[in-house]
Amino acid sequence: FSIPENKRLVLIIDAINQLDETDHPEELAWLPEGLAPNVRIVLSCADEPGHKNRFIERAREMEIAERRVDELTDDERMEIIRKVPSVSAKTLDKDQIKMLLDNPATKNPLYILIALEELRGFGSFDELNRRISEFPKPDNQGGDVIQAIFGQVIKRLEEEFDKELVSTVLSLLASARRGLSEKELTELIVDLSGKEDLFPVLRQLRTYLMERGEIIDFFHRGLYKAIHALYLQEEKDRKAYHLRLADYFEKKEIDDRKVDELPWQIKEANAWQRLYELMANLEFFQAAWNKDRYKDDVKAYWSKIETNSTLRMLDAYRPVFEMPDLHKDYVQDIAMLLTKTGCLSEAFSCLKYLTTYYLEIRDIGKLQTSMYNLAAILIGLGRFKEAMEIHKEIEKICKELRDEDMLQMVHGNQAAILILLGRHKEAMELLKEKEKICIELENKDSLQTSLGNQAGILNSWGRFEEAMGLLKEKEKICKELGNKDGLQMSLGNQAVILGHLKRREEAMRLLKEQERVCRELGNKDSLQRTLGNQISILMEDRKNFEGVWWLLREQEKICRELGSKAVLQDFLGVKAQVMTFSGLAEAAMEFCKEREQLCREIGIPEGLAYSLIHQAFIMSNNMGKHSDAIPLAEEAYEIATTHSLKAMAEKIKPILESIRARLR
Repeated sequence: FSIPENKRLVLIIDAINQLDETDHPEELAWLPEGLAPNVRIVLSCADEPGHKNRFIERAREMEIAERRVDELTDDERMEIIRKVPSVSAKTLDKDQIKMLLDNPATKNPLYILIALEELRGFGSFDELNRRISEFPKPDNQGGDVIQAIFGQVIKRLEEEFDKELVSTVLSLLASARRGLSEKELTELIVDLSGKEDLFPVLRQLRTYLMERGEIIDFFHRGLYKAIHALYLQEEKDRKAYHLRLADYFEKKEIDDRKVDELPWQIKEANAWQRLYELMANLEFFQAAWNKDRYKDDVKAYWSKIETNSTLRMLDAYRPVFEMPDLHKDYVQDIAMLLTKTGCLSEAFSCLKYLTTYYLEIRDIGKLQTSMYNLAAILIGLGRFKEAMEIHKEIEKICKELRDEDMLQMVHGNQAAILILLGRHKEAMELLKEKEKICIELENKDSLQTSLGNQAGILNSWGRFEEAMGLLKEKEKICKELGNKDGLQMSLGNQAVILGHLKRREEAMRLLKEQERVCRELGNKDSLQRTLGNQISILMEDRKNFEGVWWLLREQEKICRELGSKAVLQDFLGVKAQVMTFSGLAEAAMEFCKEREQLCREIGIPEGLAYSLIHQAFIMSNNMGKHSDAIPLAEEAYEIATTHSLKAMAEKIKPILESIRARLR
């Protein structure tokens, strides 16, 4: 709808920090890009000291005007007392109002509302005076008065209703991932003697609860903190409630609620064997994996299991990739999980089987999907020629079937191969075609992939500003879609550009955020890349070499696990760089030569050029072999210019000229 120019619209969205976290509202991608001059949006968000708040961080990144809400004035507090229906002005006399307002905590709007709500149940003069005097006051230790007054609310409920019922219901709500429905609460407390008090207790708390459909949750973090302080301080108590909820949801049929709550509860209880067994259950795994909103959860759960135990994902799914004919219904989904977590050889086995199977039964639609995924793995394994041949076959099928969506995906993978082969101009043409199709199909997820790859090419051409613009657009789309994997890739590539521009502090901040997301998702390939980029920045700053060696060891471990030649050559370059900066020229030379051999074998010109110029640099600077260095540097420069790697060529040229000058 449109707002007439002579009118103004102010849209107020309160407590955005309480939005359902499922679709990542904290990234604020749901806000409109621009507003008419007569339209304003006001957002409110709680800012708890010592508690990280991504909503506020993101608002500052977007340069949204910020203002802290001032404490209530005396007049504002008096107006609240007059207007709040819980206690009328006639209920409190002047002395009682003064006694209440003498408490500095009532300058907080939430505090005074809770206080008035509590006074509503006290009828006699003496009871009102006593209750007002007992309200918590700010102390010199910076205690949380909101938590304290909520603690008093809970204690009152314990006195008025069954104490065990109150503690159980509140602890269950505080232990749930996203809250509980009335039906779930009723079933969870069915064995309690005071179960008839459930709905009276919920009615007493109605002011402090919110509802998302059927799900009840806390509206104020202060109430959540008070419950934790009273009932869930001890780890054994927290674990007991998480396991109680896990036992409850485990008995249910598989649906969204079970997929959402059950593995999360087991994770919070640190019950890794039980979580392993749940995720190894193929029916449950498939129910979670086939919902886009839970794909990241599945990867994160496996990451947690492997970090905190000796249990391994590959062992859980070994029957699938070793005996795929017995698990036809699950092979495709397991293959995708294995691909996303860097287990390429095992994923290849699954997809090789599916390709053969779909060919036998003449299921052309599923055959092209299987072939596409198989080719994507071949790229990761450095088998580019085979991958390109498969993509050419799929492209023919797509055109015959007029399958535009699959065609844009094929263009994307063909472009990825061409980028690795240094054929950037051809790759850009394919990516532009992919972008066009994605826009026509309104496929935002594939669109962000195209934009990211185009940015990579522009970066290699030295067109940093254009590349950054595309990466920002990719970031926006990923936040809108809740695509954490795409988001971390955008952050990492932005960091690379910032590194080129010598804005190292900003680059490192983005790389740390990328690392956090990669660890959460269990994305080993991107994790090793961000570790390598962090190493490069630390070495450019020539500081924290202990940190460099720690990062290098972890990166090497991951690269060896992934078993990808394309990934390994990249790591060897980082390791050679570290050795050079550490004064270990001979060791650096060995890693450069190993990288050179790999890049020649699988045909990666960019890695080859870096390896050659690095060898030339070592020979000239550390060994004094200027004549031997010249042909290496010249080949590196020729590769960079031939493949339009402008940014690399600009780095190589002064090194080459410096070596030549030493021979004069």
